[in-house]
Amino acid sequence: MTTTFSHARIRNAIENAVRNIGTTNGTRRPELPINDNRAHIAYKFAVARMVRRIAGALYETATKEALEAGVLFDHKKQPMKSGQIKVLYQDEVVTVTCTTSTPHDLLNRVKLRELLHERFGVTGAEFDKLMKDSTSPSAAPHEFNASISSPEEKEM
Repeated sequence: MTTTFSHARIRNAIENAVRNIGTTNGTRRPELPINDNRAHIAYKFAVARMVRRIAGALYETATKEALEAGVLFDHKKQPMKSGQIKVLYQDEVVTVTCTTSTPHDLLNRVKLRELLHERFGVTGAEFDKLMKDSTSPSAAPHEFNASISSPEEKEM
């Protein structure tokens, strides 16, 4: 039987293994002459990007397998009601739950355009002008990238 101590040991081992990537186990930055005091930070950032990419792929694969095995359910085909917490799987080592929050409202612009035309005679051009006048752009998404490579290599 698994004890609370062993749960903590397993969690700590996983967390420490991930935290140590880039600092131990042959993943430490090579000790080369450094002309810039930011080199170690840039290396840490590049390692973190790699770990995030690998973890994302691991998560996607595990999610697909969990859906196929019935550990998870297709929440798009069978959504739970708002404000629920449901245990989906539980054994002595792991518990998988699903929690739902309050859904967001989505505006269907095509439907709004049709309704405004049917009920109030708003033309397509008027609607487009109203939408333009009441819409503001969001900030451009920023994605910072880094790679472990020589200056001559380029990441695809």
